[in-house]
Amino acid sequence: MCTCVNTLTAMSSAPDDLPDDTLSVGTTKAAAMLGISRRKLMEHIYAGHIVTSKVPSIRSGQPYSHLIEVRELKKFLAEHRTPAA
Repeated sequence: MCTCVNTLTAMSSAPDDLPDDTLSVGTTKAAAMLGISRRKLMEHIYAGHIVTSKVPSIRSGQPYSHLIEVRELKKFLAEHRTPAA
């Protein structure tokens, strides 16, 4: 098991811990950083909760891929934070 999974899952509760040295990430990494599934991330993207940039994609076989700025992930987490019970 990759040790990065625990670190990424922990990030979902602390948006300030997201990396500042990375400008944007793809959907798979963004979902891992948020601690949610890629499918759930795509639901948030299509609902307009997370803003992405569409870039041409050669590897995936799709016409484009979504790139998500790290600051957009931080904003999403801050807006969806709930108080601890």
